[in-house]
Amino acid sequence: MRANDSEVPGTPDIYFRMSDERVGTPDGTSFKFSAAERKVVLETYKQRWDMLYNRLHALGLVLNPLLHSKHKFDGTCMVETRQYIDAYFASESDKAARCHQQLDNFRDEKGEFHGDGAMWLTYLHGPHRLSPISWWRRHVIMSRELLEIVECS
Repeated sequence: MRANDSEVPGTPDIYFRMSDERVGTPDGTSFKFSAAERKVVLETYKQRWDMLYNRLHALGLVLNPLLHSKHKFDGTCMVETRQYIDAYFASESDKAARCHQQLDNFRDEKGEFHGDGAMWLTYLHGPHRLSPISWWRRHVIMSRELLEIVECS
């Protein structure tokens, strides 16, 4: 998450953008690929992912609040996030269980992640927006275990 504390997109954000059919440029514009061009781009993306992949990339993608509304919270990234939680809290199964519940609450916008929209919109996209790590530190009071994972990633 610390990699997302600047205006430069972090690796998970770049991977997320690359997986979309419209690939964004650094200035926020996008361009459309033909089917043949998209195939080449996605193959290059897959090769680069396989070459540079680290489990923390998946963790950063799943836990980045800027991508929350775009993420499906399924597939390999979610499985690897849960595996990371289990490995991180290997000797503390009660903390791991709480962290999994907190992750489910984050995914479903329940518990302390349920808000009036301000926590998701104003503080992430408004004029006084927070970086992802600052957002976590400001809004996560009860989910200490999940915050610990975020701060270590």
